[in-house]
Amino acid sequence: MLNLIDPIRYTEEELAHVNCVLKPMKEAGWKDQKENTKSLKHRISEHTIVAQGCRCAYCESVLLRGAQAIEHVAPKGIYGEFCFEPFNLVTVCTSCNSTSNKGEVDTVKAPVNNADYTANRFKMVHPYFDNPEEHFKFIDDDKTLFDKTKSSPEAIFTINMMHWDEQWAYRQRSVNARTRDLPRDVLKMVSEIVTYR
Repeated sequence: MLNLIDPIRYTEEELAHVNCVLKPMKEAGWKDQKENTKSLKHRISEHTIVAQGCRCAYCESVLLRGAQAIEHVAPKGIYGEFCFEPFNLVTVCTSCNSTSNKGEVDTVKAPVNNADYTANRFKMVHPYFDNPEEHFKFIDDDKTLFDKTKSSPEAIFTINMMHWDEQWAYRQRSVNARTRDLPRDVLKMVSEIVTYR
């Protein structure tokens, strides 16, 4: 999992649109089809992809064009008020965004603070608030095999929720180990080549 430090920063105009129009609509605000909302979501996507170094915020896979989505750490179906909260927005691969993995699993620990996202604590390792290296422990140097006996409860929750102890995820982490240190521009070029039509 990535350790993120650069959430999107809205312009004054975008912030006014979020607070006055979209936030009161909760989850329906995310589905809004007005041009300024589409433009905002496009900017969120571009920002998170660049800030994440063209990698999935969760599994660290290289993000391929057309095989990625904006993800809400606290699910928008449960926490609609956080749909446009910058710390709640990451870009993930389609595997991590699937309903068979995270889906709408409640990731926020009770009691929930619906007014201030940053005041909440999470059941999972949060890509902005937590350092993944402090939570996920591995048996091997390539970081492919989890050591659940030494991982934190939040890491174990994340591993189980995302099904990261299954064979497909092990193979993905093996691939990631070979590309982990590639520069961002090389990753972007690889993504464009692989998805070129």
